[in-house]
Amino acid sequence: MPGRGIYNTVEQAIQDVVAPQLQELKGDIAGLRGEMAGLRGEMRQIEKRLEDGFTSIRSEMNVRFGALDEKFTQRLDSTNKRLEEALEIRERLAALEARVASQS
Repeated sequence: MPGRGIYNTVEQAIQDVVAPQLQELKGDIAGLRGEMAGLRGEMRQIEKRLEDGFTSIRSEMNVRFGALDEKFTQRLDSTNKRLEEALEIRERLAALEARVASQS
């Protein structure tokens, strides 16, 4: 059978040429899978460091904003007290001016 000889020749050519390349590709794919797993691990580490950094920044901002809020509240209270004192002095002055005007 001449067709059988061609079939065997093609089969042998495939085994000699294609099969080793397929094996090489399998090895390359396995290597890439390993590299991808390593990259995933590195990405997780970077993500963790970023999360830790953002948490640290958020905490520091909360502390600083809390301090600013306290400082602002103290200044506002001080300003309110001074305004109340100024209004009280104005009222007293107006009362004194009224007395002086009534005696004249």
